[in-house]
Amino acid sequence: MAGRPKNPKTNYKVALHKCGSYRYAATQPILPDPSTGKNSRRYIYWGNVTEDLRFIPNQRYLLSSKEIRDKLIFPSEWDMSEVQKEFRSVCTDETVSDQNCFMSDEVSAFGGTVDVDPVYDQFNNRFYGGTWLLWQIAVKKHVIEDLYEVFGSQTVVNDILTLAMFPILSNLNYSQTERWQRYTMTPSTHPLNPSAITRLTEFIQDDHRMHFLRLRINRQASGAVVACDSTSRSAYGRCLADIRWGNNKDNVSLQNTLEVVVYSLDTHEPIYYRTFAGNESDLRTLRTIISDLKALSGEDLMIIFDRGYESKENIENMIRSSQPFLVCGKTGQEPVYNSILDITYDEQGLPEGMKYSKEYDLYSCQKTVERDVLMNPEDPTSKMSVQMKINLFLNIRERMRKLIEIREEITREKDILTGYQNIRISESQLSDLKKECHYHKLSIDKNTEMLKVSVKEDVITKQRAIAGYFSSVSYKVEGDAIEQYRLYILRDEQEKYFEGMKDQLGFKMQRNWREDTKTGRLFILFIGLILHCEIRRVWKTELKEKYPSSIDVLQEMTPIRYVEYDDGTSHITGFTSGQAEIATAFKAPIPKECLSDTQKTGIKRKEAGTKHGRPKGSVNRKKIKVEY
Repeated sequence: MAGRPKNPKTNYKVALHKCGSYRYAATQPILPDPSTGKNSRRYIYWGNVTEDLRFIPNQRYLLSSKEIRDKLIFPSEWDMSEVQKEFRSVCTDETVSDQNCFMSDEVSAFGGTVDVDPVYDQFNNRFYGGTWLLWQIAVKKHVIEDLYEVFGSQTVVNDILTLAMFPILSNLNYSQTERWQRYTMTPSTHPLNPSAITRLTEFIQDDHRMHFLRLRINRQASGAVVACDSTSRSAYGRCLADIRWGNNKDNVSLQNTLEVVVYSLDTHEPIYYRTFAGNESDLRTLRTIISDLKALSGEDLMIIFDRGYESKENIENMIRSSQPFLVCGKTGQEPVYNSILDITYDEQGLPEGMKYSKEYDLYSCQKTVERDVLMNPEDPTSKMSVQMKINLFLNIRERMRKLIEIREEITREKDILTGYQNIRISESQLSDLKKECHYHKLSIDKNTEMLKVSVKEDVITKQRAIAGYFSSVSYKVEGDAIEQYRLYILRDEQEKYFEGMKDQLGFKMQRNWREDTKTGRLFILFIGLILHCEIRRVWKTELKEKYPSSIDVLQEMTPIRYVEYDDGTSHITGFTSGQAEIATAFKAPIPKECLSDTQKTGIKRKEAGTKHGRPKGSVNRKKIKVEY
C-alpha cells in the first residue's frame, strides 16, 4: 500500500518551539546529518515569538532572499507587524540596481524602496542631522556602493552603517545602540540589540574584509601616496589569540593587540587594516602587509613607512615585489652612515654640497646608491643591481647642541669613574656603572679586582658624525631630498587618524572576547573611521575657523529631526544657516523643503562666487574694499 504523499510545503511551515523560557519561531525541514549522512528533521530558527504571539525576526530571516521569505508559512494568528517595520525604507536585493537607489529622497529618509507595504501606527520625532550627514558622506565616498557589492543585501549595509555611525555620534557603547535608535533616525530600521549585533559581527568574515579592501584600493589613483603605521590597543579579554604582552604605546598595564593601517594621503582615508599579535614587532609584520597589498592589486601604491619597518630583509622584499616605498633610514647603519662620512664641512662648520631650505631650516642632499638584491632568494644567480636613493637631512642647530651634549656627557662619566680609581669593586657595582657610562669600556682586572677603564673612541666618533642628521631611503620615488621630506611629514595625518580612533570614537581598548566576532567588529570600526576621516578633513579645510573641532560640526547638525506621522506622511525639519553651510561644505544635497527662499538664494550666490549680487572680486563702493 502506497504511503501518504509528501506535502512539499511541510518544510516551510513555521511553528512555535519552546526551549526553557525562550520562544522561537522555527521550521523543521528534512536535512542530512553531517556526521551520519542520514536524513532527519532539524530545527531552523527564524526569530523569536513573544507571549502575545508577536513575531520578531532574527538575522537569518532578514538576510534571506525574498523568495525564501515568501515560502515561509506562518500561523495566521501571529502578529507580523515587526516584519513590516523591519523592511520599511529598506532597499531589497531585487530593487537595488544602481547608486540612484541610495540617493532617492522622495522614496524614504535614507533612500531606497519598500518591498512590503509599511505599517504606520505611531508618531516618530527623531534626531536626523548627524546620521543624514554621515549617510551623504558614505554616498560621496562610495562606501554604500562597495558594501553592497560585498554583501549583496541592503539590510546588512544599513546595519553596518548604523553601527559605524553610532560611536561617531554618541559616547555610548554598543549595548545601548537600541536605546539610541529610539530617538535617532538610523539607516537600520530594526532594533540593534546586543544579540542582533553579535549575529551581525559573526556573519562578517575575513573574505568580506578582503573583498571590501580590494574595492577601496581600486578607487585609489595609480601611484597614490599612502602611509603605513601601527598602533597598540590594550585588551580587556584574555580569550583572543592575538592578545599578548608587548610594547604597549599607551603605557597601560594590560595585554594588547597590534593594529596596522594603511592610510591614503591622497584621499585622506584608511584603505587597509590588519590585526597582529601584541608581541609582534613592526619588522615582522611588513612581509604580510606587502603580500596583502599585492593580492589586493595595491602593488603600485607608493608607501611611506616609519623607521620601525626599516631593515635589510624588508627593503629587499619590497624591491622584489616592485613596491615603491619611502622609509625613515637609520643614520648609524650602512649605507646611510657611509654617506654621512662623505660629507665635508667648511671653516664655519657648515656642510659642503648640501642645499639649505629656509622653509624647514634644514640642509639636505640626495645620493644614489647601488644595491645587489636576489630577485629569487632560492636562486643565487638571480642577483640584480637596483638603484636606491638616500636622502640626508641636517639640522645644524641640533648638531651643535648634540655635540655639546656628547662632550659634557664624556666629562661627566670621567668625573664618576675618577672616584673608583685604585679601589676594588664588585660585579653589581660594575653593572651599575655600565648603565651610567656609555662612552667608556669598563671591566674588572682579574688580578687586582680593580676597575679598568678605556674610552670607546669608535662610539664617540660615530655619535659625533651623525649628530643632527636624520635620513630616509626611497625606491621608485621621484623628487629631490626636500620633496621627499614633504611627502614623509604627511604621515602626521595618519597619527591624527589613530588619535581619532582611540579618543573621539572611543576604541582605545580592544573589547572583543570571541574570535568569531572580532573580524566583524574591526570591519565596522574601519567603516566608521572612513566616515570620521572625511568629517575631519572637511572640518580642517573648510570649517575650522567657525567650529573649534569636528565634534562641534556634528553637534551643530544634531537638532535636525525626521518627523513621521501615523498616516504615512513625513518631513525633515528646516536647516539653519549654519547647518546649510556645513552641508554645502560637505557637498551634500540639502532637501529643497528644508531651506527658505532666502537660504536658497544665498547658496546659489555662493556657488556662483558672488556676494550681494556683485561679482567675486569687484569693488565695494561704500567700503572701498575688494571682496575676495
